[in-house]
Amino acid sequence: MINLILSSIIKLIPYIFKFHSPNSFLFKNLRILIKFLVEKYKFKNNKEICFFPYNHKGCLKWPLKQFGNLDSYCYFELQEMILHLYYYVNRKYYNFAIDFGTNIGIDSIVLASFDIDTYGYEPDKELLKFANKAKEINKIKNLKLFPYGILDKNQTKKFIKVLNNLNASHVKGARSFYGKHKEINCKFKKFKNMNIKKSPNLMKINIEGSEGKVVSTIPLKIWKTCDVFIEVHDKNNRRILWKYFNKNKLNVFSQKNNWKISKNLNDLPLSNKEGYIFVSSKNKMKWI
Repeated sequence: MINLILSSIIKLIPYIFKFHSPNSFLFKNLRILIKFLVEKYKFKNNKEICFFPYNHKGCLKWPLKQFGNLDSYCYFELQEMILHLYYYVNRKYYNFAIDFGTNIGIDSIVLASFDIDTYGYEPDKELLKFANKAKEINKIKNLKLFPYGILDKNQTKKFIKVLNNLNASHVKGARSFYGKHKEINCKFKKFKNMNIKKSPNLMKINIEGSEGKVVSTIPLKIWKTCDVFIEVHDKNNRRILWKYFNKNKLNVFSQKNNWKISKNLNDLPLSNKEGYIFVSSKNKMKWI
């Protein structure tokens, strides 16, 4: 029964894209409802995700594992579902996607399950191990996972692993954080050395405060032909991103403003709490 209720609610999300701002009354209440239902679902079934759109080709096998204060089911919530539903609605229009900041692999796995060839990059070996396991148990063939992240140089960097929050780990100095943590050494490469054999037409970049360093290292011809979701983490990164995209005449659609094209810097989110941006040469996002 929870499967059916969740599926019915989630199917409506693309149709209410004009209320996707995390500040909207509808978003806030829908987020609470979905979180409640997913917790109920997790309690009854913590090995498979059998509700829409994750049941596109049968139930998504997804083990329950604890990562500090969060667990592997934390990505089945409204903010992340919005991206997953965009992938689903537009699955016929994309053939190759790149996921920078793969984490435990949810976006990479979902993209590949929608028949979109996908590359995922994650420098944290523990998180990548979960992603590889999910790939294996779901028998996904069109996904390649790589054990390094993207930066502006080829280098090994100190990586802050935030022990109670798998979403907040980052290159040392890239963002603020709190709580218990440890430093690990992780490998990073610049875009041109990341073993990418063809041009993507969809990317997701969520690299915890390092996005400003990498945007200009990705060839402009890719930005002109690719649609990109980016999570913005602070004022400095927001300023760098806006300057680069505005200079190169790329449209920036902001979830903060219900996916309207941004007219100025303040239209962009200041943090992940205000949602993603979507960068494209297109003049409109396709939701339905």
